[in-house]
Amino acid sequence: MDTEKELEEAGQRRLDQDKTPIPSLATGVSQAIAGEQVETDDSNRSPDDELILELLGEGFSHAQVAMHCSVSTKTVQRRLRDPAFAAEVTERRRQRVAATALRLVRLGDVAVGVISDLFVSESDPVRLQAARLALDLGRRYHREELLEGELADRIASLERRLEGASSAPGGEA
Repeated sequence: MDTEKELEEAGQRRLDQDKTPIPSLATGVSQAIAGEQVETDDSNRSPDDELILELLGEGFSHAQVAMHCSVSTKTVQRRLRDPAFAAEVTERRRQRVAATALRLVRLGDVAVGVISDLFVSESDPVRLQAARLALDLGRRYHREELLEGELADRIASLERRLEGASSAPGGEA
C-alpha cells in the first residue's frame, strides 16, 4: 500500500471524526506494574496530539507521523516520554492487533474451505500442494495449542506458589 495515501486517509478519518474525546484506556508501564491506573484528561489533548496518537496507533513510524503532522520526530518522541500518552499508543496498537487477529480468525473457515476444494482438483501437483499445506498448518496449529496450554499451566503453577508464599507465616501479603 502507498504509505503517503495511508497517512492521508488516517488524517482525513481523524478530521472527520466527532471531536468528542476518545475515552482513554491508558496505563503507564510503571503504574501498571504497581497495579495503579493512570488518570488522563483527554479533554486537554490537542487535535495534533490526537492525530499523533491515531497514526502511531496505526503503526506508522515516528518519521512518518512527524512528516504528516508537520512536527519534528523529536516532538513525537517527546510526547511518547509521557507515560499516559505512550500507554494510550500501546493500547490503541493492542486494539488494532486484536481486531486484525479477529478478522484473520474469521477468514480461517474460508481458507480451510479453499484448501478443501483443492483436494478435489484434477491436477496432482495441486492436490499434493494442498495436502502439504494442510499437514503443515495442522502441525503448526497443534504445536501452538500445546505451547499455549503449557504456558497457561506454568502461569497457574506460579500463581499458586505466590499465593502459598504470601499466605505462609512470614510471607508477604
